[in-house]
Amino acid sequence: MTISITFLVVLLFSTTTSNIFCSAFRLSALLSPASSATKLTHQRTHGSNNFEYMSHQQQEQQHGRRRNTMLPISSNDQSDMYPSSSSSPVATKKSLGELLSPSSTCNVNQMSGTDLAYIGDVVFELFIRSRHVWPSKRTSDLQNIVVGVVRAEYQSYLLRKLKENFSMTDKEKNVMARGRNSVTRTKNRRNPAAYQDSTSFEALIGYVYITEPNRCKELLAWLETIIDDKITEL
Repeated sequence: MTISITFLVVLLFSTTTSNIFCSAFRLSALLSPASSATKLTHQRTHGSNNFEYMSHQQQEQQHGRRRNTMLPISSNDQSDMYPSSSSSPVATKKSLGELLSPSSTCNVNQMSGTDLAYIGDVVFELFIRSRHVWPSKRTSDLQNIVVGVVRAEYQSYLLRKLKENFSMTDKEKNVMARGRNSVTRTKNRRNPAAYQDSTSFEALIGYVYITEPNRCKELLAWLETIIDDKITEL
């Protein structure tokens, strides 16, 4: 009789310990970044009958009631969400730079100074926005910084620094002249001279962006040092 009672106590203790271990395993699996792979391996090793060790998402998938959860998504689920680009009708072999540049049939030497400045304006503003968008700040503060740098008066200052300290080719100087000459002086502009300088500056950026990406990178890197020295004054 004593032996039977002892056996029952041992059996009860073992069962309780096993249940506690299984509960702890399930919780740690759910809270682990690699839990999806661990549970999937356990399922494949022990067979599909180990339903209690499957994640909530996997249980619902087995019942055909898939719904949006915050559990890790398997590679099969990702392939459902994001079809392969090779089968997509919009698949392209173009690089990002090619997609963000004029058509390959474009003759940059026949583009007007204002057209080149039109592209250069976007390139330079993206350059400035990207540099100051992080760390996060209030939108109004960010806008004040960006506007302070891309305004005509500041670009006139940058152009002057370029002419004084940055070595430019004859072709680049001609492009700047094209940009400057494309501006029509009007009485409505507060600072016509600064606007001409700004267009000349943006035409140069637009030209090197389209024709020589490495040269454009070199130019923007140099401008970065000048802007950093001046930014505290804005």
